[in-house]
Amino acid sequence: MEISKFNQSTVINSAKSAATKNASPATEKSVITSESDPAKISRDFEVLSQAQQQLSSIAEVNLEKVAAVQQSIKDRSFSIDLEKIAESMSKQHGSK
Repeated sequence: MEISKFNQSTVINSAKSAATKNASPATEKSVITSESDPAKISRDFEVLSQAQQQLSSIAEVNLEKVAAVQQSIKDRSFSIDLEKIAESMSKQHGSK
């Protein structure tokens, strides 16, 4: 997801709206004041931009694990413990 100046103001307005929706009047005033400070918004945007850059460099899939599973399937050493899967499903969804 790319963050542009337009997206920045949209995100800030959405956050401000969500933060003030259920806030008390005192809290609402402090949220609006702190969110309106251009220097704070600029710093927040910089932090978000840096985080986005760092996240974009991390692979979403662990390619080493994928290769290991593929290899174990090829050499027929991949095993599935159906009892363990059934127990986990039962714990997750409850037994009926």
